[in-house]
Amino acid sequence: MLQIVRRVSHVEARAAARRLIEGALRRDGEVLSGDRRPRISIPAKLVEDDDMTILAYIAQQEKRG
Repeated sequence: MLQIVRRVSHVEARAAARRLIEGALRRDGEVLSGDRRPRISIPAKLVEDDDMTILAYIAQQEKRG
């Protein structure tokens, strides 16, 4: 299970999800601007990457019950 390293707001989680979805569903050759481009890296950055943000948000919500 992912350890919660920070609180993630609903707004931040929604923005991260939107970037990930737009990145996955872009058309061939479509270039996304900086604010629409998914934030991902290898190795993962727990505080900055969109995928880690979404996982932290899910863990946070699970902990709430």
